[in-house]
Amino acid sequence: MDRNNLPNLWIRFKYERLQDCYCLNCGIIGHNKKECKNPTAMACWNPREPKYSMGIGGGTG
Repeated sequence: MDRNNLPNLWIRFKYERLQDCYCLNCGIIGHNKKECKNPTAMACWNPREPKYSMGIGGGTG
């Protein structure tokens, strides 16, 4: 989005209803973990932990 020479701006947001369309296995939107045929994406900070979790979701409250 063009900001007319203004500095970059980071916006924090969270997704709702991720369980319906977001794959916690590979990180792709459009299928869920049960349907995934891709290898599990691992976290770069700890290769024993999955990279994606419901922590990016909006929650219920």
